[in-house]
Amino acid sequence: MLKRGDNSPDGNYWYASVDGDESIYMINDIDAKRMTYGLDDVIDKKLPQVSMYEANYIYIDQKDKPLIEIEYDEEASSKGSAGELSSYGMQTLTMRSPYKDAVVYPYNLEETILAGLPEVNIEKLVEVEPTEPDKYGLNEPVCDIRVKDKNNALHLVVGNDCDEESVYCMVQDRPHIFTMKKSAVTPFMDSDPIDYIQKFVALKTRVDTKKVDIEKGSEKYEVTFGKDTRSDDDKTTKVDKRESFINGKSIEKEKFDVFFEKIIGITFDKIDENLSAEGDEAVKIRYEMLNGDVTEVKYYNYGEDNNFYAADVDGKMMYIVSRQKVDDVVKSAKELS
Repeated sequence: MLKRGDNSPDGNYWYASVDGDESIYMINDIDAKRMTYGLDDVIDKKLPQVSMYEANYIYIDQKDKPLIEIEYDEEASSKGSAGELSSYGMQTLTMRSPYKDAVVYPYNLEETILAGLPEVNIEKLVEVEPTEPDKYGLNEPVCDIRVKDKNNALHLVVGNDCDEESVYCMVQDRPHIFTMKKSAVTPFMDSDPIDYIQKFVALKTRVDTKKVDIEKGSEKYEVTFGKDTRSDDDKTTKVDKRESFINGKSIEKEKFDVFFEKIIGITFDKIDENLSAEGDEAVKIRYEMLNGDVTEVKYYNYGEDNNFYAADVDGKMMYIVSRQKVDDVVKSAKELS
């Protein structure tokens, strides 16, 4: 048996002896350190490298919070507001939970929920085959995190805090208990879905719009367009060169540009899946596209709060929208017509 003694005065070597041999040997620093290796030094700590820029599936099941599940759905990404964005070359993801079918911006994920992904690395081994995983909070984990891209998949189960800077965790369905920096998992656990979903109530591409009907009480405005005069080459772009009308009146291009941005630029401020309609709608905006698709948005008074409307988009009531934004569309239509 080889035994290691003290460090040499110059710090580059270690004294050593062999059982049954009275001689004293010197071994270099690298070999000497190998003699003190434990399981933490030799166990595989590598994790699959998932790209935060190419993630196509995210699953976060956190204790006492709604499940978050987001994935790339080729069919869904070609429809509705996601389809409008993809027409400009912006690929989107689809939320399955908590807000079903909400459109998700990938670049918002990079700044929020996936911000800690580059830091997801194992710090140290705690136990190889734990007999009491519950003392680490891993029988009923604090959070279950799964992220995939087209090449790799990461599975991380987070338990209790180890100290102020680290948490206990299990990875890739392996039985071992490790620690990981808390800063790596905090973005997954602290982010709010409202921070990375697409917030337009009805995002439409102007060149693909056939008409828009706006109603508020007795006020009615019909937004229509003239003949498409673009050449076949021009039709590969999204520039709309058609004449624009409100209730049959031709509108100056610069003024209509500003107006149409207001129509499609209505965004929601909050989501409440328990919203319900109260009375008749205060404002209705109906978007009809050249391909026959129709989106109807009905805005209802929101309880006692005069600053917001509750928006029903094609029968789905969950959006709380600034009253000022909606009423400004009606006001602008009236002024232009």
